[in-house]
Amino acid sequence: SSLPESTKTQLRERYPVRGEYNSHALFVYSALRQLKRDGVLAYLVHKNILTLDSYSDLRRLLLESYQCVNLIDCGPSVFKSVTAETGIIVVRNMRPLPDTSVGLSGYARPTSIELPMTSISQIDYLRLVRPWKYRYLLNVREEDMLLLHLLEELPRLGGFVTITRGIETGHNRQSLSSIPKEHGNWVPVLRGRDISAFKGTQRFFLDYSRDVLSKPGPSDLRGRPKLVVQQNSRSPIAFFDEGRFLVLNSATYISEAAPDFLKSVCVLLNSRLVGWFFRKVITNDARLTVNILPNNLGLIPLPAHIDRQNFAWLCDALTALYADSEQSYVWETETLRNLADAAVLESYFPHLFPEKHATRALAAATIRPMTSQELIPGGKALTLSAVAAQKTLDSPFVEEIARLSI
Repeated sequence: SSLPESTKTQLRERYPVRGEYNSHALFVYSALRQLKRDGVLAYLVHKNILTLDSYSDLRRLLLESYQCVNLIDCGPSVFKSVTAETGIIVVRNMRPLPDTSVGLSGYARPTSIELPMTSISQIDYLRLVRPWKYRYLLNVREEDMLLLHLLEELPRLGGFVTITRGIETGHNRQSLSSIPKEHGNWVPVLRGRDISAFKGTQRFFLDYSRDVLSKPGPSDLRGRPKLVVQQNSRSPIAFFDEGRFLVLNSATYISEAAPDFLKSVCVLLNSRLVGWFFRKVITNDARLTVNILPNNLGLIPLPAHIDRQNFAWLCDALTALYADSEQSYVWETETLRNLADAAVLESYFPHLFPEKHATRALAAATIRPMTSQELIPGGKALTLSAVAAQKTLDSPFVEEIARLSI
């Protein structure tokens, strides 16, 4: 290659080939070098390039050194032979100016007509994505941006816990069994598919012979209090294990924190607000199966103050309700989930909900046994927070929060 040695060194450091998709960065970088001044490059890329941490340097370079004309979400199956989700990056070989804008668009199926969603100053867009490792957010509206600005200064989950993939067996057929066998060290294990919100359904046993397993994990894994998170889902789905199960690598576990903190995080991860954040920022509204990586979970913001006592109580109560095999308490479960969502909103945005109706109702519920009708004072008058919890955050309520935050 005729490239200077210093450039080669920089490429090796910034764009190492770590996996199937990471080499794409080299092609984009090489194409940019061929552009004349004011020339335009459009690149169809795997959508992972817009979100994976390993591409943060490339994404930052494009935003800081070039004009990003358009970012387009093509979704899955852009061509018949391409089933993965893809996006298009359009850049001009010019430094961004104060009036440079980034156009955010999507494609309508099956016509493949481009649907412009919004246009935002490139300076403002850079400010928006910088806290999230320069992930290119393709499906954001003005009210989304206001909420994300409120979340960007909060502490991150990764600073308080250890987040790890589960055990790699190397040979699942040999190591897993639906019943414990006579020979071997058979231990209850949870897989990703065994996890639902506040519930872990153990269906298999693992022969925990550490010298045979590819990556056996820590020897005390089973007895650790931990959160177990499904790996393949659009947003986090978590269950608190008090120390009964091993965890297979189709799930991720969060540990090395006090049980009441882990239970509180369980409520946060299963909430509609965190689900909205994860889909909007981390997975970029991906429609296909998404791998929830440990570093992605670590990026989730936490409230500045978490009421551990009340949130831990909520986790215990919902875990008990979901454990009921006869599903006798559907209404009570839904009510508690709504109360949890409302309390989470108040926890993240205390200045928007100064009256703290849901938090006070939750505190009252932990003092003495209460009927489900008493969980939210006032019966039908659920207050703004409780009404908010009954809606998805992709509803007009996002606009209401945004309006209140201005």
